This record gives sequence, structure tokens and C-alpha cells, in this order.
Amino acid sequence: MATPDFDLAYSLPENEFSRAHRFHLRRTLLNLKNVALITMAIGLAALQAQVLGPANWASRLFAVLWLAVIALMTYAFIRLPAKLYHRKPALQGEFRLEVGKEGIQLRTNEGTEWLDWTELSRTSENPEFFLFYFSANLPLVVPKRAFSSAEARETFRKFVGERLISRP
Repeated sequence: MATPDFDLAYSLPENEFSRAHRFHLRRTLLNLKNVALITMAIGLAALQAQVLGPANWASRLFAVLWLAVIALMTYAFIRLPAKLYHRKPALQGEFRLEVGKEGIQLRTNEGTEWLDWTELSRTSENPEFFLFYFSANLPLVVPKRAFSSAEARETFRKFVGERLISRP
């Protein structure tokens, strides 16, 4: 890699990773649209079961199913980030990112990985983090505290935006 435009080093404590992962879950899986769609699908199935036969058990079964789905979503939101953090040793160590025009070289305690800008599907941002989605795996989390100043963060934001706009 040529001289990087940005050279970032940081670590992610468990609480910070959990906040970033919950932000990711809210934006992708556990949003209001998905909860409404699941509720409508289970409600329609319960209604259809009632129409097709006088089965009083059907509405109770679908209510229990809906509660199970909501409980699973709650579990994923509350407990899953900590479990993921402890299962992936690379998340617990130091991250070193060398960001350039061709992509990002990511170094962790488990090795080095090259992330090409053409593989970036989308980005997300909140007041604490940048999230980069390069694959179906977890997003790459870059805490904003890794930058030396607000001006450096803004320069980085524009740099990433240019990579997204100019790719084929």
C-alpha cells in the first residue's frame, strides 16, 4: 500500500463495541419496520387460522409465537453484543487501520486483512462511531475518538464519501 491518507490506531472495550453493535442492529434488524412486518405476518396467519376453522388454540399459538419472536429480538439486542465480543478475540485487541485511495489495510492481533473500497456496500454513522459494511459479517467499527480532531473526522468523512461516489 502506498502512503496511507489516514493512519488510525484504537481498541474497542466491550461496552463501546456493544453500543456500536446495538446501533448496527437498530439500523438493520431491530427497526420498527421489521417489527411491524413480523407482527402483521403473525397476525394474518392467526386471522387465517380463525377463518379456516373454529380453532380457538390458533390465536393463542400465534400470540405465543409473536412473544417468542419479540423475546428473541430483545435477547439479540441486549445479550448478543457481549457474546460476540467474547467469541472474537480480534475484537478485544488493538486495531490499526491504514486508509488509502485503494482501500483499508486492517491489522489486528489475528493478522492483516485488505478491504477494497469496491467491496464496501454501505456506511453508517452516529455521534460515536463510523460503521463500514464490507461483507455479510460484522461491520468494521471505527470510533470517532480515534481521530485527533473534529477537522480530521470531517476530512475522513469526505474522503470515504468520495470513495463511495467514484467507484464503478
